[in-house]
Amino acid sequence: MLFTAKEMGYSKKNFSEPLILNTKDAWMQFSKKADEEKKRETLKSAAKRLLQGGMIQNLTEKYIGN
Repeated sequence: MLFTAKEMGYSKKNFSEPLILNTKDAWMQFSKKADEEKKRETLKSAAKRLLQGGMIQNLTEKYIGN
């Protein structure tokens, strides 16, 4: 909602503190039976780079705000 309001020209200051009802963790699941070690490590490495490089934080700030 804040992203849409921002796109319409409204400031975050026009709103009170949001009431957070729920949060969800993002995760991926791989079968240990499948021979996909290289894919698992590639995805794990990419996620780590996104977190360490600040990309996740940048996207959060862009769409949700500080």
